[in-house]
Amino acid sequence: THVFRGHDGVVHRVAFSPASSTRLASSGADHSVRLWDLASRECAAVLSAHVGAARALAWSADGATLISGGADQMVNVWDCRAARLTSSRLTSSLAVLEGVEAIAVDPPPRSAERSAEPPKLTFVTAGSGGTLRRWVAGSSVCLRRQPPPPAGVALPGLTHLLGCGGGGGGGAAAVGEGRDDGISRLLVGLQRPETLAFLVAGFRRLLRNGFASRGTYLPSAQAALQCQQELLLLLHCFLERNAAFRLALLQRQEDLAEVVLCLVYWVVLWSGDGAVAHHSWVHLSLLSLLLLSAEPGFSSIVNLPCPVALPLPGSRPTGPSIADLLFSSVAELVSAGKERLEPLLPAALALLANLAPHTKMLSDEAAALLTAMLLDLAQPSYLFGGEARPELLITALAVVSSSLLYHHAANLPLLHALLHAAAPLRALPSLQPPPPAEAEEPLEPDGTRGEGAGPASSDAAGEADGGDTGGGNADAAAAEPFAATAAWVEGWKARLPLQAIFLFLDAVEPKARTAGARAAGTASAREVRRMLRATSLAGVLPPPPPVSVRRCVPNEYSQLWLSQMLWGVVYMRNQELYEPRLVRLVPIASVQPGSQ
Repeated sequence: THVFRGHDGVVHRVAFSPASSTRLASSGADHSVRLWDLASRECAAVLSAHVGAARALAWSADGATLISGGADQMVNVWDCRAARLTSSRLTSSLAVLEGVEAIAVDPPPRSAERSAEPPKLTFVTAGSGGTLRRWVAGSSVCLRRQPPPPAGVALPGLTHLLGCGGGGGGGAAAVGEGRDDGISRLLVGLQRPETLAFLVAGFRRLLRNGFASRGTYLPSAQAALQCQQELLLLLHCFLERNAAFRLALLQRQEDLAEVVLCLVYWVVLWSGDGAVAHHSWVHLSLLSLLLLSAEPGFSSIVNLPCPVALPLPGSRPTGPSIADLLFSSVAELVSAGKERLEPLLPAALALLANLAPHTKMLSDEAAALLTAMLLDLAQPSYLFGGEARPELLITALAVVSSSLLYHHAANLPLLHALLHAAAPLRALPSLQPPPPAEAEEPLEPDGTRGEGAGPASSDAAGEADGGDTGGGNADAAAAEPFAATAAWVEGWKARLPLQAIFLFLDAVEPKARTAGARAAGTASAREVRRMLRATSLAGVLPPPPPVSVRRCVPNEYSQLWLSQMLWGVVYMRNQELYEPRLVRLVPIASVQPGSQ
């Protein structure tokens, strides 16, 4: 072990000479390059030519030349052929026009062994602005200049490789194979703590750009990334495939909180613009949140205050805590888009089901939105319009019941909201299908009927009305509305988790009526809160069940959906990153008429 002292400040680079294992060069923030003799353990020479921090060093293959670069935007070439390091001298300098961060010397060509003349020494510099330049030692002429890639190229490039089989033949078959490609193995293979910490910090910084660039007071004060969608896709792949990355993110509360806020921001922003093209990205953000919420460490941030205020459009809620933000945003998403975004609702409600046992208290606004979402899902015109819709109501009731059973003593806003909605809640077991006229009312904003099958059902109905009535029974059946049967109704009514809610209402409603009688009318909100605070539900409600989590289980349709996003969105946005010789979406063949 050798300890050398001499630099006045940070040492940026060290490099051993290829010609001698006892020769070492170092560069530092004190503008100097030092040559060290490991045999004598002394500084043999101080090379002073830079006027800024010397950040880059590189030796030639024969150890005869040392090249240094620095923040002064200069590259210096030193002759170190002498036997004594003290005889090293500066042979040439060239201006790079930006700070030099790294230098790489090209290996000598094979033809140099047969040539009588010594080969020219060429090297590449990497500038602080990302530009690569190739030079010849002793000349100030730049042989080649490669500018940095445009913003947003690296992430789309990696996300496109995620679906292309890892660099083989590409194509649709490779996309469908999923997790066995080389890039997937690369994602799983990133296990070093330093690498994972770098990834977590990078995702936090890049995701935050999405709302930070929109929340500045000065226009264009912060440039917005043009690859937020690709970034979300890459984050989802890391969360799904790399358990060590999930653990590293969950262990860093500050980073985890900001990543969650960014995902919620994109859910709220993209779900409210009405663009069908953004629905897949809302789904992607929700799935990422669902993956995180199923992990044990996620509960550590649920009750923390929001670290930043999101620049949400309109009057959308933010909430004082992360739980308030999540509950408010998801409840608003479900209430406002229960027909338009129905395929996304199971993931949204499963997220709330994972949060409920750990949320100590909701704000008044979040509790009101959660109760309003529950009643919206219970509307007969919606509930009886699709076979899977009662499952959404059952999950929403399970969220409310879980909040009651685990944290009823502190969750006064939720208790007050449930008491206010006592009448419609008690009417849930007796819900009946709406009259035919009400069932025929349009549910979509554009006037088409949404029966829970998403865009496919609307398209089928449009084709059936377009005049092609002889196309068979399949199209006609797709256009028919769902018909509720008595067995179907009794089946889901028997599974409504209403016990905890009804026990709470049975214990509290008489006291609320008594408080109203004393007030000679309706009790005020303050009196109701005082009554709820004084009422103990211990012994009234059953003990809470063991905490269970809900996870997304990928299937063949999940992989197909991911493949469609990769090719339909990432490919269309970043075609310059694809190799046209490998990716041929429209192959053309010349055939003779009449031949097969």
